[in-house]
Amino acid sequence: MADRIVKPDSGNDLVLQNDDGSAKVFVYEAGTVAITPQVQIDNIKIDGNSITSEDSNGHVNITPNGTGDVVISKVDINSGTIDGATIATSDVTVGSGKTLDVNAGTLTTSTAQKQAIVDGATIEAQDLASGSGTTLPNNVQDAITRLGTVTSGTFNSTIGSSASFPAGTVLQVQHFQSQETNGLDASWNNLFQNAITLKSASSDIIVLVNGNYQLPNGQGFGMRIYRDNSATVTDSDTLVWDLNNTNTGGQNYTIYSNNGSQRNDMFTINGKDTLSGFSAGDTLYYALLCQIYDNSGSAVQIPTNGAGTDGGFTMLLMEVQK
Repeated sequence: MADRIVKPDSGNDLVLQNDDGSAKVFVYEAGTVAITPQVQIDNIKIDGNSITSEDSNGHVNITPNGTGDVVISKVDINSGTIDGATIATSDVTVGSGKTLDVNAGTLTTSTAQKQAIVDGATIEAQDLASGSGTTLPNNVQDAITRLGTVTSGTFNSTIGSSASFPAGTVLQVQHFQSQETNGLDASWNNLFQNAITLKSASSDIIVLVNGNYQLPNGQGFGMRIYRDNSATVTDSDTLVWDLNNTNTGGQNYTIYSNNGSQRNDMFTINGKDTLSGFSAGDTLYYALLCQIYDNSGSAVQIPTNGAGTDGGFTMLLMEVQK
């Protein structure tokens, strides 16, 4: 059948309308078509700036063909769901006072992004405390290798061997005590020995030893601190402290009595062992070794007994960061 053509009586514009003129179709010379007051095709209505579905609870589907895309240069989405979308060339900004809620899902980030999140966060003491705030999972706690300044809270974990501390930090203090009485001879006698296990590969040990003694007039005894990494410390091991040890051609002495009467007193040794070549976890043994000045001084006792009660030694081993 041949085409049927509708033309205007005059000019190049064509207007089609209903009987009362409430609906019109304008076909303009420029090739454009306008319809008033609205267009409805099946369930889709186009009215002014709105495209709506006239079907109850109906969708508005815009589907491209093949590898084509639906391209929208500017969009304002106020509700609904976006699935499977990739944002590749632009940033996503969450408005002020708004929340990006991924609580029910997973937020996947790169290693660099995870680091940026941690570096930019302020972690309070309660955020790490078990039972309050946010408790980090065990695998996250194990992975923490660097901390900033901890100003408050309680640290209840183990300090790793690679941790570092400011110079002068006390890493540990070990205290030992013994009640006994010992006589001396001309050899260096190991009287009091204790051990400490290092927490750092860069530290020194402060050695404090106290005790009492009995010293007849005209007698003396020498005192030294030695260190070894085996459980038997002798005078062939590393000498740590030898202050005021005097040799007059016979035996050494640190303390000597020449006041005409027996001397009963206390002594204190304060020594420092400057370490090198050791690792965290190494165990070091420290011992007080004493030697009588004169073999005839059998009444020298260290520590001494008094009123039938043994005297005593104390030793304090303090590890200090270099």
